[in-house]
Amino acid sequence: MTSPSGFLPPLAPFSTERETIEFLTRESWTADDLAAAMQSIDGTYSTFLLARHLAVISNERNQKIGEDLERFWHHFERGGPFLEEYFHGWRRLWKQLGPGALPFFPPFAPMSGAGQTESVSRSTSEELDYYLAHPSEYMPPSHELIVDKIEMASPGGFNLRGLGEPLRELRELIKDVWYRNRQERQRGELEIIQQRMNLLTQGNLAAPPVQVLAVVVSGDMQELGKLIEDGKLLLPGEEPKKLEKPKPTRQRKPRCRPSSGEGGS
Repeated sequence: MTSPSGFLPPLAPFSTERETIEFLTRESWTADDLAAAMQSIDGTYSTFLLARHLAVISNERNQKIGEDLERFWHHFERGGPFLEEYFHGWRRLWKQLGPGALPFFPPFAPMSGAGQTESVSRSTSEELDYYLAHPSEYMPPSHELIVDKIEMASPGGFNLRGLGEPLRELRELIKDVWYRNRQERQRGELEIIQQRMNLLTQGNLAAPPVQVLAVVVSGDMQELGKLIEDGKLLLPGEEPKKLEKPKPTRQRKPRCRPSSGEGGS
């Protein structure tokens, strides 16, 4: 019998190596266009950092569980081949549920552990909500996206500097969603974003948080997409595929009056 080695290898945080991403501008830009572009890019970049941060935390927890399993494994070695089949089945369950599979493994919890599974899912959701509300917890000032160069003209452009790996994934995501051929685009934006998330997390996040983060990125990128489709924003060396003549699609977002009690008395 072999030891339970079905756990993912250790995952490191993003390298601190910094790179630059360049955008080209065309036509006339408003101040609102510029603000929307910057917020869209920064939001997507920061969500990529959050995804990796959560993946590293999950990986560290899983590594600890793997070490515990190794110890328990030796106690069950005399149990015969049927135990090896049991562990193979449990590994498959782990890939689907992550830590939520623990209640189904006797050394960690009783077999009837549905309540504990719900508890794990709830704690994961609360952790995700916490980090979304507290970005400084996972993105120190040294990781912030910096405006390296800006020239608002037609033609003009701007450069942003940040951590290399998430910037490369951002560039590839933009190309996947707006610069690939029609068949690629028909795959669906959320599916493409989830695939990018899985690359960033290297399979260390369960499906529910990946889906939530993909929805966050999709929302962040809406304004960026409108600027690209309007022909106002381009990636160097890329031209949108299968797009008709750009039409004005982006409109200023509506603003709401503050609710009573806000802004002091």
